[in-house]
Amino acid sequence: MQDIITNEFPKLADPEATLNPRTLNAYRHGLTGQIVLFTPEDEAAYKKHCAGVHESLAPVGYMETDLVQTIADDRWRLKRGASIEASIFACGISCPDEIAINNEQVAVSVAQGQTWVRNNKELLNITLYCQRIQRSIEKNIELVRQYQAERKAAQDQLVETFENMIEQSELKGRTFNPDKDFPAEFVDQRFAFSLSEIHRRAQWRRRYKHVKTLRLAA
Repeated sequence: MQDIITNEFPKLADPEATLNPRTLNAYRHGLTGQIVLFTPEDEAAYKKHCAGVHESLAPVGYMETDLVQTIADDRWRLKRGASIEASIFACGISCPDEIAINNEQVAVSVAQGQTWVRNNKELLNITLYCQRIQRSIEKNIELVRQYQAERKAAQDQLVETFENMIEQSELKGRTFNPDKDFPAEFVDQRFAFSLSEIHRRAQWRRRYKHVKTLRLAA
């Protein structure tokens, strides 16, 4: 993810105008390719949010990464929905009281009720909006977990194959070379597997089994 453009809203021709221009960053997302506008503060928060989601779900490969980014964006939208709802109530509470009440806490409570009555359609739409986003998040997390489970199963199978090939090579007095002894076309192309990483895992698992066997025999 990277910044492409940083611009400001054009200034008004009339310097006496009262419009309050806000500085926005035009940001092209490195994964989606889309350009979105943020305030500098929101941009920093969005980047931190996306990085946290990717770190938590640890995607590997294009499909997993794409799904995780969709989850991150939906989570961002969910937070924005809650923020908009809070802003509606804040605006309502800030309006002049329609009923004279001496107790400040009671006045705020009444103002919240009046805000709900006046804006019930908008607030209901926000609720529906958030519910749909939450369902999308849950569906995509399930898909990510499914991809990860399939990837792990394929990886475990490949590691086991490498273990057997290493053992056969040692019996023949040879050193197993994954780049020469294992055809790349046999690797499941759906997953971003590195033969050197699979080889490293296979060697580690063989050493672990050997140590475990020695401990049991002791």
